[in-house]
Amino acid sequence: MAISDVLRLAVSEATGIELSQLSADTDISVSAIGKAPSDQILDTLRTKLHLGWLELDFGWCEHKHLGELIDVVNKLVPVYFEDGDRPRSVKVEGKIFRWHGSQYAPNDDPQTFRAAFEDGPWKWDTQSRFAGAGINPGHYFGLTVEGAMAEATYYANAKRIPRDLILVTLHVRLENVLDLTQKQTIVDVVEESMDVDVEVTHGKVASILFEAGKGGNGVTDYVGYRAHREGYDGILFFGARAIPELSRWTIENARPDEWFNNDFDNIRALRRNRNFINLVIFSGARLVSASRTYQWSGLLRRFWGRTPGVVRVNPYFGWTEPRLLDLSNYGSDYQDSRSRGFFLSKPRLGPETASEI
Repeated sequence: MAISDVLRLAVSEATGIELSQLSADTDISVSAIGKAPSDQILDTLRTKLHLGWLELDFGWCEHKHLGELIDVVNKLVPVYFEDGDRPRSVKVEGKIFRWHGSQYAPNDDPQTFRAAFEDGPWKWDTQSRFAGAGINPGHYFGLTVEGAMAEATYYANAKRIPRDLILVTLHVRLENVLDLTQKQTIVDVVEESMDVDVEVTHGKVASILFEAGKGGNGVTDYVGYRAHREGYDGILFFGARAIPELSRWTIENARPDEWFNNDFDNIRALRRNRNFINLVIFSGARLVSASRTYQWSGLLRRFWGRTPGVVRVNPYFGWTEPRLLDLSNYGSDYQDSRSRGFFLSKPRLGPETASEI
């Protein structure tokens, strides 16, 4: 359920206006209902979104309509995801973005869309964050075009998107994504994913996940290894290159527990901006199955820019992974052979390695 849907329900419950009668133009000012509904609406929001810290002044004299109120809340409340079925997981539904090599662009044949996300040797053997080489594959997306641009320009060592990349836009529905944008999940998962022989601050824990270097580290390898084998669709995480330098410096140099105190202000600040949140999906077949639609932009042309491309309905949406893998050159037998018998031990954080991870 999106923030806007939760807010509409909160407004309905607090004001007595029928949900079916609410629209963006519905007047919810003091003059319309006879009293300021802020307390009732905030209480409902706190209950439905589990946001005990929520203390907002919506300025009822300025924001008289539901649409305006939704805009205000969307800017102030962290990105909200519905809880998934697995522990510490969320459901991710909506558009996701990545800049993709144009040589892999699909044509009118849907088979080319499916083939663009095959998990062949090139994917298994690439070292990436939460997808270590030989450990598990990973397909990376931003929740916004801007977030995807930050990753693409970093890896291309460029200030602008290279001309040979095209923008991929998918509309997905994923049921169980490990959410590493929540304070307690970050602390718990990282501490469960390494043997610690020294005192580690929460700032150090955060910096392990958010470090700006390419390819992650031993801890992110192990986190991805566990999540992949425990059946998560992927991991939601803060993009290291999307976080402003000042915020990253604050994270990496925080005193013990400092970064996560005071109602988790820093986590809230990061989660208010979708540009900072990235998504890695472990299985290409699952990604294809979860995509309702797909869209490929055109190449960058001088004077013309990029054409947005056509939104296409994915005929493979809802297919099972085994059914999709039957169509692949790297089917179930290959995927099982890469996973079977592989064991990754926890990385160790001791006095001699504390400065290296």
